[in-house]
Amino acid sequence: MPTGHRLRFFDAAAAGRLTAREPGTVGFLAEVWPLIVKEAGAAWYRTLLDVRPGAARLPAAVLLDRYAAAGDGYGAEADPVAEQLYDPADRFDPFALDRPLDGRRFRDRAVFGAWLAERLYEDLDAARAPEHTPLKAAAAAIAAVKGQVRRVVAAGVLNGPSHRELSWFRSFGAHIASGPPASRIAELAALYEAGVVEFVGARPAVAVDAAAGAFVATSPTTDGPPATARALLDAWLPGADLALSADPLLRELVASGLARPHRAGSASGSGSGSGSGNEGVATGALDVASPSDLRVRDAAGRPHPRLFAFGIPVEGVHWNTAIGARARADAAMFREADAIARSALRAARVRPHAR
Repeated sequence: MPTGHRLRFFDAAAAGRLTAREPGTVGFLAEVWPLIVKEAGAAWYRTLLDVRPGAARLPAAVLLDRYAAAGDGYGAEADPVAEQLYDPADRFDPFALDRPLDGRRFRDRAVFGAWLAERLYEDLDAARAPEHTPLKAAAAAIAAVKGQVRRVVAAGVLNGPSHRELSWFRSFGAHIASGPPASRIAELAALYEAGVVEFVGARPAVAVDAAAGAFVATSPTTDGPPATARALLDAWLPGADLALSADPLLRELVASGLARPHRAGSASGSGSGSGSGNEGVATGALDVASPSDLRVRDAAGRPHPRLFAFGIPVEGVHWNTAIGARARADAAMFREADAIARSALRAARVRPHAR
């Protein structure tokens, strides 16, 4: 992706206006997502019109000024550039990017594989020259706004439905602005060309053919006979949800009353406050004292002096923190780990009866 994206629409001021709101009063799709779309769309069109000035009926400067002056969000009113483009494929459509196979159906897996391989090579070319690709420019913008989204989540101002919408945006952001390095794309394409890998399609359904002793996979993307295999490797990464976790430590912490689920989205206060914690919507995270104080709250809402949680178990409090912890970076997760280590050392110097 291009480096050094400068936030223009979802900047510190815009994030500050959202975080200053009352708890539970900000809707993600209604108020946060439009800012993300605005930021990414501006980057897309700026790169498109810089690389291909003839793609639009009007000069780039005029269109970019109109885009900046239009409202936030998605649709004709918020995107005056789209109607001025000669090719509809040049429009910034985040939903089409999120579901590139929607509405597509292929005669069989061979035809689908050829189509997908072409997309892989296109993405590989774009990765080698990201500064000349609208998609990579938009991806850089989406990566840049994740810090702002994290601030809004940590402030506790999102309403209940927003935490479910955040799960969708995390997947969207990972699909557009994360993923494997270019070398992995090249390796996958090579494996396909060598006949080692075959693509099934979107939303695959897997069944067991006991008579044949094989797994059978089908997809609404492709017609033709199903794919079969003697072995199945489930590499799906489930979401962080305390209620569904099979981890014995997390389950026992809650069952024993040493911990409780985090709840958010209540206008009268989030689950990170004291009290019963029955307000709002469960985020799937462990409840902690606050985004800056990661002591785990017990069933009665009391922070434990020597029990801390961070990373994936508190995803609902610190959104996307763990996945952003890259080496040689001042990642929030590293700072949290340092703060917890200092607190643990201080707690270790205090005898239990002296609490």
